[in-house]
Amino acid sequence: MKRVKFMLVAIVVLAMISCTNGDTKSSNTTTSSNTGTDYYFTYSIDGKEFSLNPETDVTTSYNAFGKDDKVFKIFAGKDNAESLTLTIPTDVSKPVSIPSGGEVGTEIAQGSVSLQGYPQKGYVFNSHDFMDATTKSDIKPDAIKITEVKIVDSKIRIITGELNVVTVPGENKSNDPNFKPYIIKGKFRIKSDKFFD
Repeated sequence: MKRVKFMLVAIVVLAMISCTNGDTKSSNTTTSSNTGTDYYFTYSIDGKEFSLNPETDVTTSYNAFGKDDKVFKIFAGKDNAESLTLTIPTDVSKPVSIPSGGEVGTEIAQGSVSLQGYPQKGYVFNSHDFMDATTKSDIKPDAIKITEVKIVDSKIRIITGELNVVTVPGENKSNDPNFKPYIIKGKFRIKSDKFFD
């Protein structure tokens, strides 16, 4: 009888330890997510993959030019390498979908992705070109999507999103084969201390 009681106690203790270990793992995962240790910024250009360190290679800015004229930007890239600038002319305190492209002569009322330094230094391509009177970029409805925004405190937000654009080729006076549309796709989860009020 003592042996049966001992085995029952041992089984109960093992079950309790097993449950506690499972809860600890679950708790750590949640804590990790809330502290932002899983930041990322990855993208591809015509299928070629790039990965950035969001802590060192991604910055943000916010400018309010007037009541209805506000722009949030994400700058993603390493020094002396290709980089992206995402222009988001709307509130990023909640999920939002930003189109890109449009009629000639319209300023960035929709949003834009700019590719700099690719395929080599000195090249710049945009998903929306309002300066070139001969170019009309196709409208891409979900060019930049902010899928989640978490407010950490009054000064920090964690912004999760995606991008999917095609750049405008630009002028091709020298028949340079690098002047072509580039397909850019990506995903990111970054923190920002710059945001709309």
